[in-house]
Amino acid sequence: MNIHHLQQQGLSLIGLLISITIGAFLLTAVLEVFNSTKIAYNAVSGDHTIRQESNFLLQNMNTVVSRAGEIRDPTTSSPFLRNIHAVFGTSYPFIDGTNGDGFNNSDSLIIRLEGNGGSPVTDCLGNTIPDQTARKITYDVISGNQLRCTVTQLDNTAIGNAIIADNVEKMKVLYGDDIYRTGSVNRYLPVDNTNLEKSSVISVKIAILMRSSKEIAAVSDNTTYNLIGNSHTISPADNYLRLVITNIIKLEKIPVQSRFCNPDSTRYAVSIYTATDQATCESNNFCYANSGTPNCYRNAF
Repeated sequence: MNIHHLQQQGLSLIGLLISITIGAFLLTAVLEVFNSTKIAYNAVSGDHTIRQESNFLLQNMNTVVSRAGEIRDPTTSSPFLRNIHAVFGTSYPFIDGTNGDGFNNSDSLIIRLEGNGGSPVTDCLGNTIPDQTARKITYDVISGNQLRCTVTQLDNTAIGNAIIADNVEKMKVLYGDDIYRTGSVNRYLPVDNTNLEKSSVISVKIAILMRSSKEIAAVSDNTTYNLIGNSHTISPADNYLRLVITNIIKLEKIPVQSRFCNPDSTRYAVSIYTATDQATCESNNFCYANSGTPNCYRNAF
């Protein structure tokens, strides 16, 4: 009886060891599944965060940039009737920027606009611009991967600035001009391209490279990203999740003759259109003058 009892105890110990071994294998499998799930969750969460931040910054830029060049007529409730030079001066185009001189060779985007009491205009800080008061608004990327918005007076007197998005590595901007006044973009060019006609810009194309706020183990990134024709290579490789956001902002513009026509300013001779009557000239979005040569023209800016 005693020998049999000892044999039973021995078998129970072996069974326990087998159970522990099986349990260890199962625990390892569970941990691997948990770890894989966590990695996947971090990747999805990182992507979601990037898209949230990009949606916010694009909303801000769409709202503000689309009203670039807006001016207020002091005698009526209709905007845009005064000559734009009277508000911003001939040295200040309503849309401008810099090419590649910012953080990570980012561009900056500059717009000028005026408060319009008939249709309130807000700056990028969310403040309403006072009626018939001009503002300069600048978007740029600064160290720390932040997209900054700065509001100043036309003479660069500071009003305020704010970070409107984190985790922005780079921004590039192209300007779409309508040189034939057809209402359609003829080409997109960098701001410093000598062929760009700033007075006829009707849209801007923006590409922004965003990244996750923290590194993700499952990610290894050494990609070369294309930001509207500008290459950006991640070197050395890292573990950040990245996404390029591209957006086109159409400017809420009015016919060119209401904005830029000034018989006293320098003119471009118009070889593509030679109408001499005012109705035909202005219906084709050119400027008309009762005197001077040519009568149907567009301003130099």
